[in-house]
Amino acid sequence: MEPKIAIFSRDKKKKILLPPADPSPPVPVESPSLDLVSTSKDKEKKSTQESHWRSSAIQPINRKKKRNKQEIISMVLSIIGAIMVGVIMGASILSIFFTNEPTYSKNSIDSHLYFPQKNEHQATHQPLKVYRLQAGIFQHQAGAEKKMLALRKQGFAAVMSNQAPYRIYLGVSVDQKGAIALAKDYQEKGIKVYIKEETIPVQKQIDQALLSSIFQRSRWIFQELSQLSVQGISRQDQVSLQPSPKLSEEYQRLLEETQKLGNQLSKEDKEKWSKMIQALDQAVHSVNEAKLHPNSALMWKIQEGLVRYINNYEQLVNRTG
Repeated sequence: MEPKIAIFSRDKKKKILLPPADPSPPVPVESPSLDLVSTSKDKEKKSTQESHWRSSAIQPINRKKKRNKQEIISMVLSIIGAIMVGVIMGASILSIFFTNEPTYSKNSIDSHLYFPQKNEHQATHQPLKVYRLQAGIFQHQAGAEKKMLALRKQGFAAVMSNQAPYRIYLGVSVDQKGAIALAKDYQEKGIKVYIKEETIPVQKQIDQALLSSIFQRSRWIFQELSQLSVQGISRQDQVSLQPSPKLSEEYQRLLEETQKLGNQLSKEDKEKWSKMIQALDQAVHSVNEAKLHPNSALMWKIQEGLVRYINNYEQLVNRTG
């Protein structure tokens, strides 16, 4: 029989009997098969946890390295782009504020105004290079006139210069090859000439747009006529001219612009310019006549007009003021 423990209350009236505690409680016995299954499952969970931990720990490091490389490359590219943009902007600003030419925009309020380009009339101020055929030089005008008249009676286009020393010219070319061709024709006829290479500078101020235009136009006509006449003379019996349609157009424009000159030239310069136009007029009309009736006499008449033109041109552009 198991012993019982008696516990009395404070008033010692009630008595409670408790059974004694079992010192060795029963231990449940687990089956070995279940234990093996549970341990294998625990190991699998542990291995999967370890693999997940390793992969999660390694992957962020690699991604971080890739991100760092991409960030560095993008940063370098952005810096280079910023530098290039800065250089371009700086150059454009400097060109606006430090250029010698005024900026012009078609969209501006001043778009109706005319702004000439820097090199628009530069060709008119450049020296004119010519090759003149000279047959003599005289200190006195009487001797020069006598020589000139003797040559003209023989049918040659002799022209005397306007001032001392007085020179007798028999032709002019814009290049050396043409001058040699003209000289050869004279030598075959027994006339001694020598080629004088000259560069005629422009000392006179030609700033107005109209003056620049007519000077440039007249020089172009002179050069075109010189080449045509040399070609016609070089062919001798097979004289034929095929002038460009632009020649007559440019000459008409030159005449129209001459009428607009007004008071832009002094009285003396107007006289020289008038003689230049008359000389070109002689040459142009000779070309038109030679197209219908080609002959060497008309070729030399063109040359005569060109010599007169260049003589007056030289006096006009070499005057200052």
